[in-house]
Amino acid sequence: AVQSLGTLVLGTTADVTIQGSFAAGTDIFYGQGSVGIVKDTGTLVIQADMHTVGSGSKPSSVKAPLIGMKTRVFDKKAGNCAAGFGMSWQNYASIWGQCTPEAAITTNSFGQAIFALSPGDYLVIGMYGNIYSGVSVGVVDAGSIVDKYLQIIQTAAGQILPAKYQKFTGSELLVIEPEYVEWDGTQELYPFIFQSLGDWAVTTAVTPPEGFVADQPSISVNVYTTLKAVQFTVTDVGSKWVPTKVKHKIKHNGKTTYFYSKVGLKLSARLQKKLGLGEFGEKE
Repeated sequence: AVQSLGTLVLGTTADVTIQGSFAAGTDIFYGQGSVGIVKDTGTLVIQADMHTVGSGSKPSSVKAPLIGMKTRVFDKKAGNCAAGFGMSWQNYASIWGQCTPEAAITTNSFGQAIFALSPGDYLVIGMYGNIYSGVSVGVVDAGSIVDKYLQIIQTAAGQILPAKYQKFTGSELLVIEPEYVEWDGTQELYPFIFQSLGDWAVTTAVTPPEGFVADQPSISVNVYTTLKAVQFTVTDVGSKWVPTKVKHKIKHNGKTTYFYSKVGLKLSARLQKKLGLGEFGEKE
């Protein structure tokens, strides 16, 4: 599609159109997009998705592209503004509001933002309402294509959570989990989503901090080229307000892998006042 435009000038933007038909049936596909004409750059492709999770321990999970999501790319190099704050979710709002991005794009109708970047080490942050979801891009080299995801979860209770993910290969499995859960009462939902190509088996266990109780110790699910979710209900019974530990036992092609992580917490203004704690609870 780009080549069909003829000779293009470096530093300009070209609008390209692609269309075609499927081998079977009469359906056609059609799309438009803008392409920046640059050189000595790498390409960063961001896919932004919303996961809407139902109720129960093995809830339904529906994925849809996040259209019109503002995304910004920040240089992680030591001495830069973003590096001064630190690359943690607690700092994403400050980085967004106080640091100058290298580039900024709004996601298209596919939920994608495509950046042409000079070689470097980057962080990308997306803003959905007042929620900030980020991912460390790592190094982008000239001529390379780097694919990353921005994830948002909506729980059955209506809470909107930024999410993080871990990719496993051999085919492929994405383990998607909340970056944090915001507490405003005595009980909250902790959803985990699995997106696979191929056949995977996952057992997820949570270990809440002292004074919290999960409704069950672990939940197992088989994921075969689809989306599956598990969900824990965690109750506060007199608490230590620190992150929840998570353990995933993952089986694929006769191999077992263990993945350990933590789900952070954030306190509502009401709970901060009631407990006499800061926004992110207690230090571990």
